Amino acid sequence: MCASIVLLVTALLGGVDAHAHLSRVQTRLGTANNRDKIRNGIVRQAGSGIPGDLVGYGCDWCVLEGTNTNGRTDPSKWWTMNPAAHTGNPNTWPIYSCMTNDRYGDRGILDIPAGEDITTSAFLSADHGGFYRFELSYDTGSTNPSNQDFRNNPVSAYYSWWESQEFNGTYTYPGRLVGWGESELAEYISKTVCVGVSCTGNNIYEITVTDTWRFPSNVPSGPAVLRWIWSSIETNEVYSHCVDVNIVSSSNPPPPVSFVQHPQSGCSNWESITISTTAGQGSNCENLCRSNASCESFNVGRHGTQFSNFCSLMRSGCNRRYDFEWDLFVKA
Repeated sequence: MCASIVLLVTALLGGVDAHAHLSRVQTRLGTANNRDKIRNGIVRQAGSGIPGDLVGYGCDWCVLEGTNTNGRTDPSKWWTMNPAAHTGNPNTWPIYSCMTNDRYGDRGILDIPAGEDITTSAFLSADHGGFYRFELSYDTGSTNPSNQDFRNNPVSAYYSWWESQEFNGTYTYPGRLVGWGESELAEYISKTVCVGVSCTGNNIYEITVTDTWRFPSNVPSGPAVLRWIWSSIETNEVYSHCVDVNIVSSSNPPPPVSFVQHPQSGCSNWESITISTTAGQGSNCENLCRSNASCESFNVGRHGTQFSNFCSLMRSGCNRRYDFEWDLFVKA
């Protein structure tokens, strides 16, 4: 009987490529999953145009839209024509932002305490590379709030699916944390030597990827829609799932994280503890460190030096030394 069920499911899904979906959101006050609080998604046929042909059966990891390609940002890399390399271009955004017919509250509402840790999981069936993040909209009257509304309110950094696979081990992004801005996505892409199936010869993984991150403390309380959005870099596809939430003030806020500044200082052992170094992100370095559970200190390049406005994130264990090109910030 089990074998018959497997064959039936395989037959039903034969015309749809497997991909990924948001599968769980866990807060101190509750849990959302694909049967409770996460909105039901619209399943479309991959490779069937923009946004794609509707199919008549359920498949959580097949909730997607086909979208536009654009000019390659790197002529030597075919994958730079796909959505993850053009996240700021509206022609890569989904037509239906939440890819759903559900309205606010139809499947329940998840309470999220502002300023507390949140754990999220996504089921990765087929790896198409690219980036995902979480965004908020306070438009609870629309089935699919505007993409711009979501993009105006990011609540997490961008994540990739892998720490080093797409660089053939040359670089590592601990925790798969890429950063908050498009310049950081571009830097990540510039280092890639492969994506998806071209990295390993197989992009089917059937794994659950889990992240724990701090929900911002400065967001307005009240009803909202939380969106998980993933832009592919192997294909011209984008994926989205939305969760209806109610943001509440935390009754048990974590202690604030503060940093002690050491001007003209660095770490003598920086090579062994550096997580990442990014150009043009000096002003955002503190936020990047707060978002990375492994980060205990960061360096910002001093104005007028060769490292002006660079950001370097580091693990614990810094051996502080004088360095006129950097300012060091260490968790208090």
